[in-house]
Amino acid sequence: MEENVASIRAYLQEKFQGFDIGEQPDFEVSYTFTVTKRSPLTQYKLKVQWSRISDEDNTPSTITQLLLNDDVATEMKTSKGEYFAWGW
Repeated sequence: MEENVASIRAYLQEKFQGFDIGEQPDFEVSYTFTVTKRSPLTQYKLKVQWSRISDEDNTPSTITQLLLNDDVATEMKTSKGEYFAWGW
């Protein structure tokens, strides 16, 4: 599971260069990532369904491919201040 979280973090680092990444696990429900740029203040959130991270069939490479296929970074940017829920 840690490897899947790391693959999501790496995807966000690549797509949101210059942003800080915060993480908040809500065990057995979701895992929320918040990417923040201080100047000008910009923030996007991604809430990932816990089962997507913990599912043994989802390897880190599978997670990365799903992130790319679903264009999660763009979805986050169009969420208008709300979080983008991925996996529901």
